[in-house]
Amino acid sequence: KYGSSKIMLYFHGNAEDLGNAKCLLEVLKDEFQVHIIAMEYPGYGEYPGSPSAERISEDALNVFDFVTMEMEWDPCNIIVFGRSIGSGFAVHVASMRKPGMLILMSPFLSIKAVAKHLACAFAFLIADRLKNLELIPKVTCPKMFIHGLDDKLIPSESSEVLYNESSQPKKLALRPIMDHNS
Repeated sequence: KYGSSKIMLYFHGNAEDLGNAKCLLEVLKDEFQVHIIAMEYPGYGEYPGSPSAERISEDALNVFDFVTMEMEWDPCNIIVFGRSIGSGFAVHVASMRKPGMLILMSPFLSIKAVAKHLACAFAFLIADRLKNLELIPKVTCPKMFIHGLDDKLIPSESSEVLYNESSQPKKLALRPIMDHNS
């Protein structure tokens, strides 16, 4: 716990692994002045196996529990950060545990909503997983939603809807010169 009273659990996006996220993690560490634990997903980077929403959600809860029980961090000092697909795991954790804060960057309403936005005719084939819209009302900690107005993959309206469906305290930051990968 040396150096900071806060720790951030980071859940990365679909098109990256922890190696790709290194620069962003450095920025987050320096800007927020926090320790960071970034979780890898099965099938990404060095983690063997195949990715599944159920397995990653279970791993995410295990990481939070490890930080609180084994590392003895008070949950109120844990910031959960999810980017893109990682927002689904971050919201899952924040709805099941009581972190100090939840930060979502380019979050979606659900996987099915993303599929509908990208390939309207085939959305019915996609299982509805990672239901951020359903879980966000269960999140009681302070929340921050960050989204680029130039995001073509996940529309910024997703953050606005999640913001409107969540309880106070909360903040919405829509950035005009930001796309999905910035």
